[in-house]
Amino acid sequence: MTTRPLPLEGGETASIGVEPIRRLATTPRPTAGLFRWLRAHLTDEWSVVLLAVILSIAFYRWYAAHGLTVAFNDARSREMIARRVLMSRTPGLAQLGSTWLPLPGLLMLPLIWNDTLFRDGLAGSFPSMAAYVIAGLFMYRSARLVTDSRPAGWVAAGVLLLNPNVLYMQGTPMSEVPSLGAFVVSVYYALRLMRTYHALDVVKCASAVAAGTLIRYENWVLGMALVPVLAFAAWRRRGYELAEAWAILYSLLAFAGCAAWILYNTVIFHDPLLSFFYGQRDHKYYANTPGYLLPARHHAVMALKMYGLTVADTAGWVITALAALGFVLFLWRNHLRLTAQPAYVTLLPFGFYWLVLYMGVNTESLPQLGTGPYYNVRFGLLMIPALALFSGYLMTAGQVVARRVLPVALLAVILVVSAMNWMGGKSLVLREALHGYGGDTRQTDQVGAKWLSTHYHGGNILYTYVNDSSLMFYLLTEYGFPDRAFITDANGAQFTRALADPQRWVTWIVLNNGLGSSQDPLWGALHRQSAWRRYFVLRETFPWHHSTAGYNGTVQLFERRPATGPAARHADARAGQARPRASVVLRPLRAHGFDEASTNASLAIDNNLSTAWKTQWYLGDPVFGGLKRGSGLILDMGRTVRLSSVQVTFGPVPGADVQIKVGNSDPRSAAAVGAMTTVVRADNIGGTHTFTSRRWATGRYVLIWFTRLPPEAGDPGRYQAEIFNVILRGLTE
Repeated sequence: MTTRPLPLEGGETASIGVEPIRRLATTPRPTAGLFRWLRAHLTDEWSVVLLAVILSIAFYRWYAAHGLTVAFNDARSREMIARRVLMSRTPGLAQLGSTWLPLPGLLMLPLIWNDTLFRDGLAGSFPSMAAYVIAGLFMYRSARLVTDSRPAGWVAAGVLLLNPNVLYMQGTPMSEVPSLGAFVVSVYYALRLMRTYHALDVVKCASAVAAGTLIRYENWVLGMALVPVLAFAAWRRRGYELAEAWAILYSLLAFAGCAAWILYNTVIFHDPLLSFFYGQRDHKYYANTPGYLLPARHHAVMALKMYGLTVADTAGWVITALAALGFVLFLWRNHLRLTAQPAYVTLLPFGFYWLVLYMGVNTESLPQLGTGPYYNVRFGLLMIPALALFSGYLMTAGQVVARRVLPVALLAVILVVSAMNWMGGKSLVLREALHGYGGDTRQTDQVGAKWLSTHYHGGNILYTYVNDSSLMFYLLTEYGFPDRAFITDANGAQFTRALADPQRWVTWIVLNNGLGSSQDPLWGALHRQSAWRRYFVLRETFPWHHSTAGYNGTVQLFERRPATGPAARHADARAGQARPRASVVLRPLRAHGFDEASTNASLAIDNNLSTAWKTQWYLGDPVFGGLKRGSGLILDMGRTVRLSSVQVTFGPVPGADVQIKVGNSDPRSAAAVGAMTTVVRADNIGGTHTFTSRRWATGRYVLIWFTRLPPEAGDPGRYQAEIFNVILRGLTE
């Protein structure tokens, strides 16, 4: 207790005791400790990674839900290339082909074999998603290294991570984002090398370049451009000996991928330069292509205007303008200082693509230039690192207060512009995928695939990859056709035998006259022959258009006639021996429970993984609490089907013993269940499980029969089964 004077009348005072005020004890908030831990451990770099992961997953899910991850023809082709390395009739590394560099396909191999991940598109998109996260992290590091400024790092990372075109492409199987990631990592280690002069940074830089050279050819030019930069820096530091050592070390590592790819083409295709010309053995780019499809060839100003507009539309005019100011500031302050030279390498793609367009090696198309629908506007993506770096460098301008305000303002501008572009559907590359040359065969191929899936009753399909692999892609992903059903130009001797004697080896022929005999081996071999037509009948014709090359034509579907004599029956047997009869997705008419509630049975067949049918719950014993021997879900197919597989998505906890039964009578009693044929069973399962029948069971009713239930999550004494989705494959009778 303390005392304080109290004034009295007459000027006298008295002292009174005053009890000090005690602060009320406050209960710490539950999140306070978490926030303190995050502030102590969550660095800027981890924050960038976390943000990139969240953006990557969120945008992939959105685009996948809208069927856009494989909107590009090339996206479907790239997944098919990776898939055939493992799952085709003639698997092996030779299936990588000679059109594209191999690393994107190789990175898909760990997941592409899985049917579910292949159909969902995640197997093809995952390498791009990982590269997106890596690019964002190293973009932050590069800007931070150049400026020694956290705000600059965040602005640079924001320009890259929030770009709507990058956000779309990172959710696709395309090669642009992996190439961009390798490019950013290469530049970062080159920048760091200029400061550390450590041999390990030479190795890291060269390794990133080597990865890039196996993704896209632009990185071959980057690798060459870095040689004089690194050698000159080493010469200025310690003279000729260090320059020679660095040049040799860097070149051996950086160009190892180039040498391996040339060797691959030599061994597999007997032409070391084949891949440089997109697989054209005449070694000509766009041979006999009309001039209007190459508007920038030998027109320097048009090439400059075309690529300049592409870059500005890809990054946004606001970001482009800010980056231009940042570049001027960077050039004024640094000139040709050694530590700054790798930063100038980020501008290399502009010169490279200008030269490509000018030489007619490749082309672009922009509607605003009157050259037709969008095509190859993805070329602008490789300039994003330069625009990000120099936008970040702009944060070093001005007074201290301005430096604090400017990053926040610029990040807000980036976020607003990106959000407006994304919500308004203005992503440049997405417009190309949907309305440009790069995605214009989707509708025709989907129509053809749907027709063939409803009329196909087994047998091999003769098909070529040359025109477009999309029809085969949709048959595999949407209609459950097995990979080995197709004999294609990727199958070597098998394809050659089928061309020479199709009635002996195949049941269906997909003939496309769009490119003509000079480029399509299937059309070239069959369209002038008449002998094979005695054995096949034209079932359907679809129009086909590929505006990238300006070709129009038709897709013709031929089916082999039924066997009518000994020779024909022998040919029919040979064609059927090559593969088991193929299956398609079967749709149940209705579902109901057996000795279980039927109220929500339809939720198991609604193709919605967020809804489920459930059994009753039982206590103490996983065999229905000791009350009965089994129960299940009955699927009425509406007609007799031949069942090949059933894919069921159960609850996540394993422990269920399940049998798949097929019969022709609705199993409303235990006797009816006993009369059904058990075609396959599995024990202690959970999650998504595919039951594959070793024999083709026939019947109208399919019963998913539980003989043991899994425990509920968090309550091991309570047992209940769940079915979130069922996909059946087979043939209708």
